[in-house]
Amino acid sequence: MDKIENLMDNQSKETENEFRKVYKKIEQTCKTAVESKLNTEVKKTVDDKVMDFSEIMKQQVKEQIQVNLDETLKKEFMNEFSDVTNERAEQEDIATRRNNIILYRVPESPEILLNNRKKE
Repeated sequence: MDKIENLMDNQSKETENEFRKVYKKIEQTCKTAVESKLNTEVKKTVDDKVMDFSEIMKQQVKEQIQVNLDETLKKEFMNEFSDVTNERAEQEDIATRRNNIILYRVPESPEILLNNRKKE
């Protein structure tokens, strides 16, 4: 009986060792498959999200140029607008003074009312 029990114990230990080996192989295979899948997904995500440095610089330069262009256009517009406004004011001033008559060596009247001035 001892022999049989020893044989059974040995057989049991061998089977248990075999199961452990198979379990480790399965675990390693699963781990490798999952890591491979994760690496592929991460690489794909990173490739989708990451831009080249040149693309980033190109985008920033475009934005800066647009900002500078907007500021320059605003300044030019304001300069043109103020020039036109000044010119218009000058033209209005000239138009209002166009019919003025300048009398030389005529004394001013101290009278306030127009009728009284005409009498003098």
